[in-house]
Amino acid sequence: MSFCDKIILKTANRSTKDTKYHEKLKHYSNAEILPIGRNHVVTCCIVLFVSFVLFVDNFFFKDYTHILFSTSVSHNSLLSSSIMRDIMKRIRKAHPMLKTVRQILILACCAALPANALAGGEITRLSDRQAVSFSQMIDDAGGSDVVLVAEAHDNAKDHAMQLDVIRSLRAKKAPLAIGLEMFQSDYQKQLDEWTAGRITEEIFKSIYFRNWTYDWSLYRDIFIFARDNHIPMIALNVPKEIVSKVARQGFASLTPEERVNLPAGVTCDLNNPQTEFLKRSFQEVFRHEANGKIFANFCEAQAVRNNGMALLVADDLKRHPGRKLVVLTGIWHAVKYGIPERLTNIGNVSYKVILSEIAELDASNATSAIADYLVGR
Repeated sequence: MSFCDKIILKTANRSTKDTKYHEKLKHYSNAEILPIGRNHVVTCCIVLFVSFVLFVDNFFFKDYTHILFSTSVSHNSLLSSSIMRDIMKRIRKAHPMLKTVRQILILACCAALPANALAGGEITRLSDRQAVSFSQMIDDAGGSDVVLVAEAHDNAKDHAMQLDVIRSLRAKKAPLAIGLEMFQSDYQKQLDEWTAGRITEEIFKSIYFRNWTYDWSLYRDIFIFARDNHIPMIALNVPKEIVSKVARQGFASLTPEERVNLPAGVTCDLNNPQTEFLKRSFQEVFRHEANGKIFANFCEAQAVRNNGMALLVADDLKRHPGRKLVVLTGIWHAVKYGIPERLTNIGNVSYKVILSEIAELDASNATSAIADYLVGR
């Protein structure tokens, strides 16, 4: 355990003797400690400052300020969480002088957190293998037409990072939209209704589950943020019936009607080194395949989705010049030989790819040919 971790752990646990506080802490954070990058001297300085704040808080404010630092920012949205509402409620009830001091301490602590702490791990710029801050990554990505933020669909930290990217780009005041693999293109109307605030969350959840099988809670904060800030959301995925048919029988099995809105002649080049990399990554799945047909169909299904989503991305950029698009999609679509390669073929579209480490792609083998930034777990 690092020095910084010990300080955070100690300060987070200092009031656990108080049963009421302990229950609140469990309720708010499940005792998860904020993941702060460990390789920067500034981190320890900030942690020492936080420790001082918690020391003052122990005498004046009982139990609330340090919940900010014992709750994982990667797990809950800081500014929209029940924690902030609870804190502000207590502030309103406080003595005027203590109220002012408390507000200053909370704002100072929030501002002091390094931006790369929000990303949940060290960030590597793959072009030169240099460690960069979250804000540096955002400044660079913000200059592109498209920012692809990859996800392992069931990983909450990946979705927290996606929201951090969206929130940070939104703060730059540039026109912004969010592209979603999670929604099929024929559900665009329902997405528009959601971002316009015309349907309830319960109704929208039922629509969500018609499109996607992963737990709503993994994506909820992203959808709520988009709705509350009126950020357009773009349904990018190819209808699942078409993808399933290609995966079973290949692209050639599609009828002319099914090929409408799909690029012509989708194929999977099995001799392409990037395709070979994909095959090696899924070698456990395809170990017992017969004559390569199973993988070929799988690869064509991936190609259909990559091409289809790239076409919709390019179409959105054409219809809304000057508007940036943050694309949220699975890792194997976001990597450069997925959607980005198709964007390059379609037209002059600039992009950046942000990838979180996974077992198959980590610091040992991820290169700038695969992504622009790698975020450690």
